[in-house]
Formats: sequence, structure tokens, C-alpha cells
Amino acid sequence: MRTLRIANSIAIGIPLLLCLLGFVDEDFFIIGMISSVLTGFLQLLIGVLYLFDYPKSIAIKVYFIATASFFLLWRCTSFEWIWILPVLLCIYLSAIIYTTKNG
Repeated sequence: MRTLRIANSIAIGIPLLLCLLGFVDEDFFIIGMISSVLTGFLQLLIGVLYLFDYPKSIAIKVYFIATASFFLLWRCTSFEWIWILPVLLCIYLSAIIYTTKNG
């Protein structure tokens, strides 16, 4: 569990750090935004690893249902609000990981 927490912190920290560096050089804003895609991939991987550790967890199943819903809605809808869902998924997975006991 400790490894998942560290990996999640790194996945979230990289885009934030790059965007903060954007105040020094504006190119870092773009790199930070692009690296958020990597964060999503890493969080999906972290979610899979969490699922292997806690296969009966309802919270992680809700995470995967919401993730699948995002990808389905992303292709089927034109609403701009859909882009808030990845941020909420990031916060939700982080809450699951950081509040889980046993590690």
C-alpha cells in the first residue's frame, strides 16, 4: 500500500510541479498539461494494482465504473463539463488510497 501511495503522489506531483515551473518559463505550462495524460494512465495502473490487493473493495469498483463512463461519455457527448470528471476521478482514487488502512 505504501508503494501505491508514493506512486500516486508522484503521478499527481509531476504535472503540478511542471505547471508551477510555467511561471518561470511558459513552455512548462504546456508540458504540465500534456503530462496530465501520463498522470491519468499512472492512476489507472495504480487502480488496477489496488484492485489486485483489495478485490472486494466497492470503492475501487465505483472508480472503474466512473472511468469507463468518462470514456464512453467523452466519445458520445459534446458537453464541456465532461472534463471535470478526470479531476474528480483523480481526487477519488487518491482518497481511496490514502484512507485505506493496513499500510
